[in-house]
Amino acid sequence: MEFFALNGGAYFGKFHESHSLYVPCATQAQIDGLWNALAPGGQEQPCGWIKDRFGISWQIVPDFIRSIDEQGGGAAEKMNVALIGMNKATLTTLQ
Repeated sequence: MEFFALNGGAYFGKFHESHSLYVPCATQAQIDGLWNALAPGGQEQPCGWIKDRFGISWQIVPDFIRSIDEQGGGAAEKMNVALIGMNKATLTTLQ
């Protein structure tokens, strides 16, 4: 998937968390690979979020996260409590 962003200069400010990229991953290997590529010079954050060396926020999570959240109820609450307690998402723990 192609993504294009423009640098609008100082007038538009800096990147912050409201400008982020959501990446659903099918496997732990995909999560690990992306996380490891973004981590150098970046900042790990809770809930599968990581800020890369350019200050862009990414949420790298298992692809089932959104569907469980949309269902709501106890499963979504339990999953989100687990996600809050981790930086890099661990697929098996969240399942």
